[in-house]
Amino acid sequence: MTTTAEAAREGTAGPYALSHLDALESEAVHIFREVAG
Repeated sequence: MTTTAEAAREGTAGPYALSHLDALESEAVHIFREVAG
């Protein structure tokens, strides 16, 4: 299963793909949540 950020980087997320910066932000928030958990 690909994450939204991976799909955005690969260009397979469809017409509603996140911008590159949004994808990076999403990855960072995911990592912060894992560390905090």
